[in-house]
Order: sequence, then C-alpha cells, then structure tokens
Amino acid sequence: MSTTSENAANVEAINDYMHRTSVATPAGAIALNAWVTWYEASKPSLFGWWSDADVDHARNLRNDFNRANAVTAAEKKQVDEVIKTGQTLEQGQGQTDRRNAAGDIVEQPPGVAHQWWFWPAIALGTGIVVATVAPAVVKLYVGAKT
Repeated sequence: MSTTSENAANVEAINDYMHRTSVATPAGAIALNAWVTWYEASKPSLFGWWSDADVDHARNLRNDFNRANAVTAAEKKQVDEVIKTGQTLEQGQGQTDRRNAAGDIVEQPPGVAHQWWFWPAIALGTGIVVATVAPAVVKLYVGAKT
C-alpha cells in the first residue's frame, strides 16, 4: 500500500508520459482519449487523493496506450515484452509481482472513496460534539473542585 503522495506522484508521472508521447496510430489516439477521459473524471478534488486502485488502473491504461500506439509488428512485440517482463513498481519495492499473463496489473479493489467534503464534515462533527459535551465536562470539573 502506497502513501497518497506516492500515488499522486505515480499517477501524475503517467499523465505526463501520456501527454508527452506522440500518438502514432488511430488506436493510440483512442487509447489516449480513454486515458484523458478517465483521468479527468477520476482526478481527486481538493480534499481527495489517488488510491492504490487508481494507480493500478492508470498503469493498465498506460499499457493499453503503449500496445495500441505500436506501429510495426516488431514494436508491438517489444511493447508486449516490456509490459510482461519489465520491472514493476512492486518489484522495485521488493514486493510480489502482481501482473497477469498479459502483463497487466491485477487491479486491487477500490478502497473507501472520500468526497471533497469528507474531512470538513469530520471536523464539523467533531466540533459539534466538543461544543455539546464541553459545558457538561466543565460543570463536572468545577463541581468536583468545590
């Protein structure tokens, strides 16, 4: 499990790669459009973050793009070989390789998705509880001293 800052760095690196790589085939253009559509729809809000499942999905979309963007049979073979045998993020961290036979990452189930309002709601709820309980606690404390 990665931290939110690691996940953000990974997804943003893939986004940068997807926008820097030239589209060489019509299928590559379709795969790039699939990336942009997913990225824009999934981009976390101010209080959100990229989950581990998001990183897995982003990596698989990048693989789809690389496969679709290969022009020659030799390029396609090389792309498949790199996807199947290249070092993964997990292997670089000493963890188990989670690729399937095609080389794609076996995606983890999504965790709890927090909307932009999640943490402000937690703060507000905590404030209400404290404001409600504090007078009784002070009354008990003052009563105990007298």
